[in-house]
Amino acid sequence: MGAVTAFDPVAEHARTRVALEAAIGRLVETVGAVGDLEAPSGVPVWSVGDVGAHLAAVYLAFGAAVPGGGVAAGDEPVDWDAVLDGREAAFGERIAAVNALSVGLVAGAERARLGTVPAERGAAFLRGSAGPAPATPVPAPWYGPGRTVPLAAATGLMLGETLVHGLDIARGAPVRPR
Repeated sequence: MGAVTAFDPVAEHARTRVALEAAIGRLVETVGAVGDLEAPSGVPVWSVGDVGAHLAAVYLAFGAAVPGGGVAAGDEPVDWDAVLDGREAAFGERIAAVNALSVGLVAGAERARLGTVPAERGAAFLRGSAGPAPATPVPAPWYGPGRTVPLAAATGLMLGETLVHGLDIARGAPVRPR
């Protein structure tokens, strides 16, 4: 085994960004191979398209929160106070409300582009998060009023969401033969 080295937050954030970029590429490939966006997913109450829409909303939320601006062209920021009615709900209630909304944020023609929307929003997040320090606070109002997370944590959360829900899509989706 190698020697344990000191933790370098800048290097770790860079590694997480590389992993996120690779995971987004795999996600886009997986979604592109889906034959039916209404097929059941690995999330019992969501279709494959619902999971994809949720991920697109996660990318929009964190992208809009990045200090350098990580919003894809044409995206409008989400008014989280309106979504959450400005109420002081318990953490689980807030996340449930945001998750319920997220599925409806990508509909119609945009849902038909689920293979490209996460790619565009993921690329925008990666561009916007390239400059700020890993400890830069990123607003995360869905966690509670005035809440923030460090940029490195936001990047890690996006990576985790991408991997978990990419698996949900892969598990539930009948894919087209190549």
